[in-house]
Amino acid sequence: MGINFAVWVLEVDGMTVGPFNRHGEGNGELRALGLDQTGWKAWVAAMVGPYRRGKRGLPVDQWPGNAGIREQLDHLWQVYCPLSQGRVGEIQRDLNSVPCQEMVSHLWHDLGPYHDRIPSPLTIALVKYPDPVEYLVAPSSVILGFPSGLPAPSELRSGIIAACSRLEQLWG
Repeated sequence: MGINFAVWVLEVDGMTVGPFNRHGEGNGELRALGLDQTGWKAWVAAMVGPYRRGKRGLPVDQWPGNAGIREQLDHLWQVYCPLSQGRVGEIQRDLNSVPCQEMVSHLWHDLGPYHDRIPSPLTIALVKYPDPVEYLVAPSSVILGFPSGLPAPSELRSGIIAACSRLEQLWG
């Protein structure tokens, strides 16, 4: 839910980072407080780092920057929580479908070539975003965004494998 929140924050504020550049202008409140691309990237990296180590905290608690932005993120977290089920629900529903569960059960084997080339554990985050996007966080995290629900399991599988290939190139 933390990565979905971070992407939602971009949409609310209107700031663009890498491929997350296909949303509206937003209100600019976080940018006015000093949020920039470097800060957002550091925040996301901090979230996937503790997540990989099993330390799940609130995404707001992972903010590495100034207190003013953290206070605004805390406020936005309160707004986001009631909305999160709708944002994350479609993706979760699709992940729970039988065809997708079958694909997921084979994904570990499909990613075999990367087991020794991408540091463990590999984190794959699926988020809601207006257009399909891929964002890589070295050394071992992939964020894939989808406008509504997930693509067909075979397309999702291909996208995950392709993203892992690009992550390996980024890391290696």
